[in-house]
Amino acid sequence: MTSTTESTIYKLIFSVPVSHFAAVKAAVHTSGAGNFPGYTGVSFQTQGMSVFLPSGATEPNEMAETKVEVFCSGRVQAVAAVGAMKKSHPYKAVSYAVFKAENI
Repeated sequence: MTSTTESTIYKLIFSVPVSHFAAVKAAVHTSGAGNFPGYTGVSFQTQGMSVFLPSGATEPNEMAETKVEVFCSGRVQAVAAVGAMKKSHPYKAVSYAVFKAENI
């Protein structure tokens, strides 16, 4: 992670439509997430299909999405990364998770 006195590492995981992948990932990296000594913009990404099954009057839907995993150095950076992701993401309700990681 970046050189900082903050030793807690967080992992942000989110999915984004392929059409918006580059813009959302760039926003998250611009917030400072995914920086390692000698590297910037580090992430792990996988392609997949999101499946939405209907409930009530909604219609079923399948969409190609990219799942992105990125490390954040400290809670402040994790909060900034989540904010950047939400602001740039095309969905009103974004599917994401943040986990506290432990170096052992």
